[in-house]
Amino acid sequence: MDSELRQITGQEPSFLYQALLMLQINGIDDAMLSLGSYEPIQQKELLSGNHVEFGRKPVEQHLEEVFSVRAASGRPIAPNVPLLVVSVRNVLANMRCGAWVRERTAGFITVSEESHIRPARPYHVLAWRANAFEMREIDVAKEALDEYAWGFSGVPVLWDDFVFERIVTEAADHSHVFELPRGNHPKATEETRVRWKKLNTVFLSSLTKPRPEAFAELMQEAAGLKRENGYLHNIIGVDVRGGLQVCVGIGKLEDLGQRLRAAGARRALAVDNGGSTSVDFYPDGMGGERVSVLQTPNHRKLGTACLVISLRSKRFESVPGL
Repeated sequence: MDSELRQITGQEPSFLYQALLMLQINGIDDAMLSLGSYEPIQQKELLSGNHVEFGRKPVEQHLEEVFSVRAASGRPIAPNVPLLVVSVRNVLANMRCGAWVRERTAGFITVSEESHIRPARPYHVLAWRANAFEMREIDVAKEALDEYAWGFSGVPVLWDDFVFERIVTEAADHSHVFELPRGNHPKATEETRVRWKKLNTVFLSSLTKPRPEAFAELMQEAAGLKRENGYLHNIIGVDVRGGLQVCVGIGKLEDLGQRLRAAGARRALAVDNGGSTSVDFYPDGMGGERVSVLQTPNHRKLGTACLVISLRSKRFESVPGL
């Protein structure tokens, strides 16, 4: 890897980076979704490499938002409650990654570029109700969402059937699926940027088509491309009891999904990627020390969304082979 990068950039990497984090989250007291905006906002500028700042907040402001809303609702969070904060920053940054929060959003909202599109396929959604997580397909145009406190959609990487078809048709950024570096990636070239743009054009036209038809068109455009296996992904899984697992690692999306299957997950969504990924722990609550469980060397501070989990205990254990 280092020799390949040196040939492209003329520079030798200062260090090589590997990461794998597996979390089995028990003792969940509550789960809350914080959004940087509760109205549709502009999607991330995937091709240019520029980063949109509007509708994005640092973790501290996401936490302040959650505490403020809960206090106003008459259900305040004690300041010393242990918290785990997981980035879900594809939400309202990429197409097919929408969200709703009860009494805060006008239904299911997406990036503004997607707002006028009537999708032909349901979204793959993680939602919270009755102190348990659910992960299922939801047709947001036909189904009521009020039974859930909140929910958001992502890219399915572990599901009931042929998951690669779901990955290809739901991933708005195909540089996570195929070797197509774009933007300011050190391996990006004019050729890869043009190829990415062509595939993205097909993706946009496929949003109003059934999944099998969309998959066939996307794979025709992706012919000859190698699979991407060097990207960092943040994946959330749910087991049959509504429990939660988190896997942050480098590799193919479906391979990381299989790691979660081995840990007990039934379904899983990719919710963040690369430099926006983070997991933070506040063992003594929001007013205490912030401990970074995982953060990348190219971490970006501002994000569109965070999953905030309040825990019954700050105790944890290191477990081999999770």
